[in-house]
Amino acid sequence: IILANNGEDTVLFDMTPGYYSSLNCAYHELSNLNATEIDCLVITKYTTAHIASLSKSFQSQRIRRLYMPKPEGNDDYFRMTSIMECAKDNGVIVDFYEDGEELYLIDGLSARINRETISRSTAPITMISLKVGEEILTYISPSYVESNLEQDMFDAMESTDHLIFGSRGPTPKQKY
Repeated sequence: IILANNGEDTVLFDMTPGYYSSLNCAYHELSNLNATEIDCLVITKYTTAHIASLSKSFQSQRIRRLYMPKPEGNDDYFRMTSIMECAKDNGVIVDFYEDGEELYLIDGLSARINRETISRSTAPITMISLKVGEEILTYISPSYVESNLEQDMFDAMESTDHLIFGSRGPTPKQKY
């Protein structure tokens, strides 16, 4: 999860498998920043877990707008429509983005999200570039070098001011 807050507005990027516990950690951090609402919540993939966790989030948090990737395939479409229904029931505005599209999220913050699915993974490989003024922060998920977007990754590494390489944690419920 990436949390961006400019003192007034808050954007939350969710690259997790969709578990509420991950989102809840971010919500706790928001309360430490005295943020009372989330202006934009951006998800990077559709999982079954997202349906329940976002439904719970919409009921427990003030979320103004949800950005979701355009669905790829029937499973994504089913999950997307379930999430949209929950959002609509809770007054959350829903927008969609395409890979590589620049999103203007809050005043002074834009994001570009590139995703690609590789055969050995159910989750897409993701790169997020956030631009705040002239500063760029780039997040690159694990296994990005296995995708066809490898050159985009190297280009981003040359132009970014701050770079975060994602890593995989332990398997859920596995002691470490």
